[in-house]
Amino acid sequence: MVTASHDNTARIWDAETGRAVGEAMTHGEVVVSASFSPDGKRVVTASRDKTARIWDAETGKAVGEPMEHGNWVSSASFSPDSKRVVTASEDKTARIWNAETGKAVGELMTHGGVVVSACFSPDGKRVVTGVARQNGPHLDAETGKAVGEPMEHGNWVSSASFSPDGKRVVTVSRDKTARIWDAETGKACGEAMTHGDRVTFASFSPMANAWSQPRGTIRPASGTPRPARPWARRLSHGGGVNSLASVPTASAWSRCRWTRFASGTRSGQPSRALRV
Repeated sequence: MVTASHDNTARIWDAETGRAVGEAMTHGEVVVSASFSPDGKRVVTASRDKTARIWDAETGKAVGEPMEHGNWVSSASFSPDSKRVVTASEDKTARIWNAETGKAVGELMTHGGVVVSACFSPDGKRVVTGVARQNGPHLDAETGKAVGEPMEHGNWVSSASFSPDGKRVVTVSRDKTARIWDAETGKACGEAMTHGDRVTFASFSPMANAWSQPRGTIRPASGTPRPARPWARRLSHGGGVNSLASVPTASAWSRCRWTRFASGTRSGQPSRALRV
């Protein structure tokens, strides 16, 4: 698994032993997110040093050139075929990059606000972006042109992602709701899913009929919420931990959008370790 931290590093860990694998992947500023490529051979990181970087998952060595933005990079993720990376940035843009060279490809995707997240559809043909104070459209990955209508919330959108079949999008917002949308039209599907505070992250289950949120519960699309239970091993960094992800072939995975949900404390105060 891979973690991202306020100590300016991302680290790969053995999921069985909890021991670090390879070298620390170091940026010049806080590492906001880290995730594996679908083939498990590389890791992409996003940082407040205005870059995203690709790393060899075995050695922790950098691959290709830094992918540079004009402001903090909010997120970075691979395409399904592991050949491209899409980044989101506080410079109000999202961008697609060649994962071998780190060179930009296609058109710059410009928005009217800070872009907080971006990810590919399962077929790699589209990108969905989350934008501060609204949600951006889903975009054609080749042309950068908008597809369908913008999916709008009443406040800052924290993340947006496709369902495994690519037919729907789930978004979460500081307006205390998550919503599911038709990926072709941008129209809302069903009722808004409401919490008592801002919603920071949501994802579909692999079966595409349930989704989960990291607020201490696992909430299926139907049924009773179940308490989230930590495993026993602590994975420690020198600063707050921002995200956690496993190799795509692993049997279980987790990702924490904000440090306070990675803390394992009732108060939500930042911690410098994760329990797995």
